[in-house]
Amino acid sequence: MSDNLTAGEGTKDTVETNRLAASERPDNSDWTFVDVVVVFGACMFVPGIIGMVLQFVFGDSKAITRLMMYSGNLWYIFMPLWWIRWRYGLTRVALGIRETRNSFTAGLLGALIASAYTALFRCVLLRPEIPVAGPAVTSRDILMLPVSIDGFLLVVLGPISEEILYRGFIYPYFRRKLGTIAGQVLQALLFSLIHAPFDPPGLMRRLLLFAFRFVAALIFGVLYQRIGSLYPSMVSHGIMNYVELTLPFLFMKTGV
Repeated sequence: MSDNLTAGEGTKDTVETNRLAASERPDNSDWTFVDVVVVFGACMFVPGIIGMVLQFVFGDSKAITRLMMYSGNLWYIFMPLWWIRWRYGLTRVALGIRETRNSFTAGLLGALIASAYTALFRCVLLRPEIPVAGPAVTSRDILMLPVSIDGFLLVVLGPISEEILYRGFIYPYFRRKLGTIAGQVLQALLFSLIHAPFDPPGLMRRLLLFAFRFVAALIFGVLYQRIGSLYPSMVSHGIMNYVELTLPFLFMKTGV
């Protein structure tokens, strides 16, 4: 009798484990449209409000700008994670922050695709603007960019935070409601609109930059969809940003 009881308890534990695992699969998001609006709105507006307060109190400086950027990206990470745990008792696994069997290989492949896409697009269709003034940039500076203060934000922290928000949190909702294709298009469109360029002169250049980021977001979304982990898209996003940031200096050094 005790053996039967033990077997029954083991079966119950297995069923409970499978149920929890299913509830936290990236393709089974429980959050609603209201959740998406609240989290996305908080990510967009809270860092801006805090930044305005800091600038009002301490003035506009490079240190304050860096503090705003870092705190904003950390907020991008914290807000979705905290929200799904508070509302639904879910962990980071539900946002795709997990390692899968093919995540390492997919990360390498995604990095190659991202770097090739960025280099081709920026060299053929939209050549980067070459800096005309400023301190000389050495090869060591280019290699060490990801561990510099500004480079770490753009190459490491930014890609992590944006993948969690756009692909990990927003995309699963669109996919569950509208299907994979519509979900991919909408997440890429939202990502591109938030990153819409206003500084480059010329309408055509702005449209090309918008198209560049739209396709990039589709690449990240497809990686997440196929692998079920955000790690490959995080790596690909970081490599893409690194290539885009270093291309102008490489052109300047080579004279191309």
